[in-house]
Amino acid sequence: MNLFLRGAACAPLLALVAGCCANSPNTCDDLYADSLYFQFDTGPNGFTKAELDTVYLQRYTPARAAIPANGATPAVAATAASYSDPINIIRAKQGAGLTSGLRARLKKASLGDSTLVISNNSPFSPSVSGGKLTAYRYLLTVQNKPVRPGHTYQFAVDSIQLKGRYNADGCTTCYENTFKYFQINSKSTNKVARDVTEKNGESITAQDGSSVATVLSKSNAVVK
Repeated sequence: MNLFLRGAACAPLLALVAGCCANSPNTCDDLYADSLYFQFDTGPNGFTKAELDTVYLQRYTPARAAIPANGATPAVAATAASYSDPINIIRAKQGAGLTSGLRARLKKASLGDSTLVISNNSPFSPSVSGGKLTAYRYLLTVQNKPVRPGHTYQFAVDSIQLKGRYNADGCTTCYENTFKYFQINSKSTNKVARDVTEKNGESITAQDGSSVATVLSKSNAVVK
């Protein structure tokens, strides 16, 4: 068979494959594959509903060697040039802002809409340089008003490590996280370190069988 006839014979097959891929829906659930999930302790000794009405989240670039030791409060930091991003205010009930994909992922993991999620794309815009979560440090602050000493609770999320791979399945190529690790308040005596790599890439449980959501309690906060 000459090259012309061979090409003509293959053309219908190529068209069929292309048609199948065109009609194949994108079933990837990878937009939040690298996400970190947090829930606040609301038990007897945990945070009250009033305390969680507003939670402040700040993002730091690697240019800052460390989060300020003096713990500048969000009320001050909102206009301070030392911070790389404006403060995001995340209310305890953020369900209205969840996408259908993230809502389904939380439901699969038996997590409620009040779960706080930090991903590569939300709640902050992606870095212009394409940096992922690993390019930043994050500071969560729960602060009563009026502000009083001993009633501001902070959680510094840093030392984030992520690994992943792309898996091809027919017409679809999806990203899967294969390793997810971070620390909370790594500079304090009550440091928390977690490997929350998900089983088989599914947001149900971590590899060790625990929930992928990390509980933030007053006992592991830095109190100011």
